Amino acid sequence: MNNYDLTQDQIDSLIINVLGGVANAEDEGILRQWMGKSSANQRYYMQICDIWESSSADTTSFNKDQAYRRFKTRIAAQALSAEKRGVFVLSRFVRWTAVIVVAFVLGSFSVYVWNQYSQSSNLYTVTVPLGSKSKVELPDHTTVWLNAGSKLCYSPDFAKRSRQVSLEGEAYFEVAKNPKMPFTVNGREMAVKVLGTKFNVRSYREDPTVDITLLEGSISLTNHLAESQLPCFLKPNEKATLNKKNGQMTIEAVQASDWSEWTRGKLVFDAERFGQIIRRLEREYNVTIRVQDKELMNRKFYGDFRKAQSIQEIFDIMTASNQFRYKFKESVITVYK
Repeated sequence: MNNYDLTQDQIDSLIINVLGGVANAEDEGILRQWMGKSSANQRYYMQICDIWESSSADTTSFNKDQAYRRFKTRIAAQALSAEKRGVFVLSRFVRWTAVIVVAFVLGSFSVYVWNQYSQSSNLYTVTVPLGSKSKVELPDHTTVWLNAGSKLCYSPDFAKRSRQVSLEGEAYFEVAKNPKMPFTVNGREMAVKVLGTKFNVRSYREDPTVDITLLEGSISLTNHLAESQLPCFLKPNEKATLNKKNGQMTIEAVQASDWSEWTRGKLVFDAERFGQIIRRLEREYNVTIRVQDKELMNRKFYGDFRKAQSIQEIFDIMTASNQFRYKFKESVITVYK
């Protein structure tokens, strides 16, 4: 199927297959190419996801024909309602169903989430591409929000004998309480162990630090870069930062809720260095940001943005202080003084 010759019904059917978790690799590729053609296609996908969310199928099974009929009915109802009101509301929440997890994807760009089982590693893997977010419910009813460019792995017998996951990227956890079975998040540089709590872990491979922020409960941290150190404990509204280069860990008081705002579609920068902001924006919007003057990388900025805002709108606000200027062309942003 040539993605340039797709009819409206074929586009809708492809989206349903992806949201329902029954699309094959070819279908996913066709839809991805179609979405990459224009921001209008990306917006249409998000609008359709909103309709899917409000008329979605039972999460334990999937019938494409039934889903398609519900979907078409809902489209007609939404269109009629919008026409009467004279407004149209963009979606912020997206859902597709899979056998093991239910993922809710947030964002304003193309979103794909795959839940795969690998026989070689004997793990289930949830992968979230750049420009996307996902909400996952694990078998023990622990809820995990995965940020853009993140990967979560867990075994098929999760919660039967142990509760261990591995994470690369950023995730916010609301762990179901089970005093007899601690919940452990394993990363390359650090392990987090809890019984039942709410916390955020930011552990991207390209970042110079690992950041763990506690909102509720208590967690213990094991530093893999300094095995001789005893585990340390965090209290609510504390953040641990592990320096990957020297293995040193520091703990500071923070407003922990700011670190989970991304799960609600917000971008909060609180005296954050421009270099870190750039990495976050690249992941959030799937763009490339090039900084000509490296002195800017260490400057600190404050900001509170909605993901519904475009990347251009965010940069327009950030450049209002005249600290730098920018050019935007074909998903590449060049920053200069």
